[in-house]
Amino acid sequence: MADSGWVALGAASVGAVFGGAASLVGSVVVNRREVVRGARLRMFDGLLPLLGAVSERLPNHAHKKAQDGLDALWRAAVVAGKADRQLAEEVRKAWTVVQVRTAESYEPDGAGGQVLAEGKAPDLYGSVSDFDDVLERFSTYLAAKIR
Repeated sequence: MADSGWVALGAASVGAVFGGAASLVGSVVVNRREVVRGARLRMFDGLLPLLGAVSERLPNHAHKKAQDGLDALWRAAVVAGKADRQLAEEVRKAWTVVQVRTAESYEPDGAGGQVLAEGKAPDLYGSVSDFDDVLERFSTYLAAKIR
């Protein structure tokens, strides 16, 4: 009879250890999922609209604000996962193209300002359009993942 008490106690102890471990693993998985979802919501609700609004203005006046938004987008994408990082990198590359086209498209106007050089608008606005397309693709991806 004494042996059956020890067996029951041992079985209960093993069950408690494995149950606790399973509970811990489950909570880690759920926590990770919530962290990723929170990062995606932050990108979808806050950062992508900010970058979209920046791209609607003349790019040479929006570089600092866009760079701050891109940095925040990158940090959130690193938390979210590999696919998010890849799309955030595409956004960053598209914005770099916009910056290069902006530098190539504007020339000094003589009064200390800048004016769009003749014939350069199609290149500049084409790169802004490409940037908007990448943002739209990222936004569509995030919307599908958030659901």
